[in-house]
Amino acid sequence: MVNLNNSSTGLDYNNSKDAIIENNTLKNNAIYSSHFNGVYFDNSNGNISNNNITGYGQGVSISNIKNVNINKNTISENTGTGVSIGNSSNISVKGNNINKNGCYPGSSAVCDGIHISNSSNVDISKNNINNNLVYILSMVVQIMLL
Repeated sequence: MVNLNNSSTGLDYNNSKDAIIENNTLKNNAIYSSHFNGVYFDNSNGNISNNNITGYGQGVSISNIKNVNINKNTISENTGTGVSIGNSSNISVKGNNINKNGCYPGSSAVCDGIHISNSSNVDISKNNINNNLVYILSMVVQIMLL
């Protein structure tokens, strides 16, 4: 378990295999409209579960990914998007609390509960998504909402 306070990017994984991120508290980057992420995956795979991610630019950001599970996290009060998925496939987003994510006035950042672009086979189910500027923005080939 990791407790990170007042850091830039919380956990950053690049070109990693079978990463497991669970039972962590990541909070208070506290830079308005920042591009720092609570958890960032690029060209990696694994599981992100049972974490509390608060106060970053984006809560969870993944890109160029195959096979990632984002389950049972609390992702809240980030200045940008709660969960951002880009250029990825076979992604599961289940059982998360995604609340109060959104931009500060004048920001040009993307500010959604969940933002998906250029991705396929994304399963979004059984999440609580509340009080975000936009709930789900999707520009994908295949998405399944349950």
